[in-house]
Amino acid sequence: MSSVTSLLSPELKPCVWTAVSRRRRRWREAPPRTYCWLDDFYRCLRCGQLFWKGTHWNNISSHLTALLPDTALAGDTTAMTILRFANGQPVIWPSIALFTGTALALLLFPNVRRHGLDVVGAGTHDSIMPLINTAAVIGFGGVVTQTVGFQSLAQWAVHSDIPPLLSMYLSISIVSAVTGSASGGLQIFMQTLAPAYLERGLEPETLHRLATMASGGFDSLPHCGAVVAMLTITQLTHKQAYRDIGVITVIIPVVVTLLMLGATALAH
Repeated sequence: MSSVTSLLSPELKPCVWTAVSRRRRRWREAPPRTYCWLDDFYRCLRCGQLFWKGTHWNNISSHLTALLPDTALAGDTTAMTILRFANGQPVIWPSIALFTGTALALLLFPNVRRHGLDVVGAGTHDSIMPLINTAAVIGFGGVVTQTVGFQSLAQWAVHSDIPPLLSMYLSISIVSAVTGSASGGLQIFMQTLAPAYLERGLEPETLHRLATMASGGFDSLPHCGAVVAMLTITQLTHKQAYRDIGVITVIIPVVVTLLMLGATALAH
């Protein structure tokens, strides 16, 4: 971190942090909404300024990490080699967690340990079909979003006279419904449609939070990969189980998101 602090002007004296309790902070020192979602605040013992980890904290952390020298992960040990490789491959950490959980299950549960190969084999078999279903649905959705029809629909939603919040909700809902995935739909929306809504005046924080909520509604329609995978594993049909699934994963999230949209519109 010394390489980062060396970039600062030598005349600047770094702050000395101390935690601030709820009773000792003054409400007008930070935006009112900050107190609604954040509990940890810090005060500089030198200048008395109040600080907190806002929505920009992750971006700042990633930029500072990029400034660190390559020697931060230097070393020829096996552990450092694995860390350097995993740092450049995001899929590695979930894989390590999966293998670690499997190993712990084999160690902690005698029944699993006695039939370890059978359990691991059955788990591997049960995971293949959900992976294929999810990949197929998300891949299909990605292809659909590149078609002329979808582009026309997106342009209509963005440039129509519908209020921006409602238009944003309809757009992300359509993308999530097509892809059958909240994360896939949200990613496509943020890459293709979000800039247009920012130009229409939506605040980035509002757009991010409401789009995240909206993506979790129509992503669970009957063709959703997760729904198909769950029904495959449980050996149930859509007729038997989807009514309950739809109420919990579609109707309730949609109603709550619409209420949040109304509250946001009234607040502005």
